[in-house]
Amino acid sequence: MLRRIWTLSNLFLLCDLVKAVPVEQIPLQDSQLQTSRQQSRLHGRFLHISDLHPDPHFKYHSSVAEEEACHRGRGPAGYYGAETTSCDSPFSLINETFRWLDENIKDSVDFVLWTGDSARHDNDELLPRNDAEIKELNEYCVNMFLQVFGDKGILTTPVVPTWGNNDVLPHNIFYPGPNRWTRAFLDIWQPFIPESQRHGFEYGGWFWTEVIPDRLAVLSINSMYFAENNAAVDGCADRTEPGYAQFEWLRIQLALLRKRGMKAIIMGHQAPARTESKSSWDETCWQKYTLWLHQYRDIVVGTVWGHMNIDHFILQDFRDVTIDSISGRTLGDRAAMDDKLTTQGLTDYLTELRELWHDLPSAPKNLGTASKKKKDKFYKEIGGHYGERYSLSLVSPSLVPNYYPTLRIVEYNISGLDSNSAQEKDLGDTPSPYLNSAISEKSFKIPNSPSKSAPPGPAYSPQTFTWLKYAQYYANLTISNNDFTTSGWKEGKHKNEEPASNPQPNPKKLTFEVEYDTADDKVYSMKDLTILSHLKLAETIGQYKSKTGVPEELDGNKRGKKKKKKKHKKKGKRKKHINRVWHAFVRRAFVGAIDDAQLEDQFGGLSLFEE
Repeated sequence: MLRRIWTLSNLFLLCDLVKAVPVEQIPLQDSQLQTSRQQSRLHGRFLHISDLHPDPHFKYHSSVAEEEACHRGRGPAGYYGAETTSCDSPFSLINETFRWLDENIKDSVDFVLWTGDSARHDNDELLPRNDAEIKELNEYCVNMFLQVFGDKGILTTPVVPTWGNNDVLPHNIFYPGPNRWTRAFLDIWQPFIPESQRHGFEYGGWFWTEVIPDRLAVLSINSMYFAENNAAVDGCADRTEPGYAQFEWLRIQLALLRKRGMKAIIMGHQAPARTESKSSWDETCWQKYTLWLHQYRDIVVGTVWGHMNIDHFILQDFRDVTIDSISGRTLGDRAAMDDKLTTQGLTDYLTELRELWHDLPSAPKNLGTASKKKKDKFYKEIGGHYGERYSLSLVSPSLVPNYYPTLRIVEYNISGLDSNSAQEKDLGDTPSPYLNSAISEKSFKIPNSPSKSAPPGPAYSPQTFTWLKYAQYYANLTISNNDFTTSGWKEGKHKNEEPASNPQPNPKKLTFEVEYDTADDKVYSMKDLTILSHLKLAETIGQYKSKTGVPEELDGNKRGKKKKKKKHKKKGKRKKHINRVWHAFVRRAFVGAIDDAQLEDQFGGLSLFEE
C-alpha cells in the first residue's frame, strides 16, 4: 500500500480509500493489453476527466479562506469539498467519484483521457508541498484508475495520462529532460506507457498509445514545454528547446499514423488559450500547434485539454500563422495568463473570446438554397466547404470543485470499424494551398498537408471517429454535502454561515447527473462536434449590436458595469432573450454553480439578456 503522510484529523476520509493494487505489481506486457482491447466490444464513447487535485490535508468544517485552504480553522468546508472556492479535493470526493465511475461508466467507455493535475496546489505556506507527497498523490490516482478500469492487476480499458503544472515541484517549472520528474513518472505511469514509448517519455514526458489497435491513437503532449509561465524553457522556435523537439516528435508520429491510415487524438493539460490580451502558451508554440493541426487535419480527430477549470472551447485560426511569429521575431504584446485565474480574469477571458467570435464569417441564411455567389464567398472565408481555416480545442472543466465537480463523456462514430485493420497508405502529401509562401523549411520542417485527393478528416466531415456529441456531468455538492439549508453559492459559497452544530458529517451519496447533452440541447443545437458546428455556435455566441465594435456592456470603458434596464410600459410582455446562447455559454462555463444574478454582475446584464 501507499505510504501515508496524512494527519489523524483526516482519518475519517481515509476510511473511504479503496484497497488498490500497488503500481509495482502491474505487469507491462503490451501484447496483453492489446489482446484485451481487441477482444472488447467498442461502445463509441470515451471518458475525459481532469484536474483531480487530491488534498491529504483537507479538513471537514474548516475555513474556506484562501490562506487557510480548507486545512484549518472553522468554516463551511463540506464532506466532499468546498464548491466555488479555491480549496482542493478531499479524498472522499475522489473515492466517491471512482465508485460512481465503477458503477455507472466503466463498462460503457472504450478509453479514458486523464488530463493532469493529480496533486494538490501549493496554496498553503504553512503546509508546503514536497516531492514525496506529489509522487504519492499521483500513485494514489493511478491506483484508483487501475481499480476501476483494470481486472486483477491488468489494465483492461486504456487510460492515457498527461502532465499537469501541479504534478511537479516547483509547480509550473519543468526543465528539459531527462530529469527527476520524467524518471519518477516513468515508474508511476508504468501501466499506461507502452514499452516502445518509454525512452521518449523519459526524454521529454510525451508518448502515444493505440487505444483502438491499428485504427486510433492518442498522443499525450507535455504542455509544460509550451507554457508561457514555465521559466525553465523558452518557447518552440529554437532547436535547443524541448518545445521544438516535441513538435518534431509530433510531426513524425502524425506522419507515421497517416502512412498507416490511422487517426489520432491529441491531449494535454494547459489549453492553448489565446486572446487579445493574454495567452497561456508561448506564441511560437501556439503558432506551430495551429500549423500542425491544419497540416494534419486529415489525421487529428480532436484535441482535449484541462487546467482552466471552466467549460468552453477554443478555435484556432490558421490565417494567424506567420513565419515571423513561428520564428519568434514578432511575438505581439500578449501577457502570460495567470496560473490561477480570478473570477474577474475569467470574465475578461470569456468576454474576449466573444469579441473574437463576433468577427467570424457568418453563413448566409438558408445556406442550402443561397445563391452560388454567396455560398462561394462564405466557403472561401472559412477555408473551404468544411471550415478548414479553423481547428478546435475542447476544454473540459475540472473534478476539483472550483465550481462543481465534473466529468465528460464524448460519443464518437464507430461505423466502419468492423472492417479489417487499417492498411498502409501513401497519400501523396502536398504543400498546403493556404500556407504562407514566406514560411520556409530553413527554420523547421513543415509538415505536409493532406493529398488533394484525400477526403476531409473526421473533425470536419461526418465519418468514422467523428465526435458526435458529449454529455457534461456534474455533482451538486451543495446537495451532497448536506450541511446547510441555504443554496446558491457566492464566492466561498457559505462564507458567512456557521457549520452545523453536529460536528459529524452526514453526506448524501455522491451522484453525477447530466448538466447538458449536446445531442438534445435546444440552446446549442449542435448536430455533431465538427468544426462547422462549432463555427456556427461560436458565431451565434458572438452576436451583439455595437457601434464601437465591442459588446454593449463594455462601451465607454465600463467593463463589468451593468447598464440600467429600460422599463417596459406594456404589462405582461416578456423581454425576448435574443442571445440566450451566450447566456447558456457563460452559465455552463462555471458548471451552473453561479446564479444568474452574479453572472449579470460579472458580465453586465445586457451581455446576457439583450433587447
